[in-house]
This record gives sequence, structure tokens and C-alpha cells, in this order.
Amino acid sequence: MADPTIAGTGFDVVLVGFNTFFNLTTEATQQACMHGVAETLAP
Repeated sequence: MADPTIAGTGFDVVLVGFNTFFNLTTEATQQACMHGVAETLAP
């Protein structure tokens, strides 16, 4: 969840399920997840 490795130009929308942040128990892993989302989105 925190380190997506999806090749390509990016997506228009990234969905994060409700329980995602409950399973990422530290602030660092939550921030890594959001960074991964930002990297996965199309410009």
C-alpha cells in the first residue's frame, strides 16, 4: 500500500479504501502511502 510500483504515465484517480490508514499504523507509513498516491497520479 505504501510503495506502489505501477509503471506508466499515471492514473486520473487513485482510490484508497476506508481501512487503508487503519492498517498503516505509523505516521511515516501513512505519509509514504500518500507520497505513493501522488507519484501514481497523472500530472
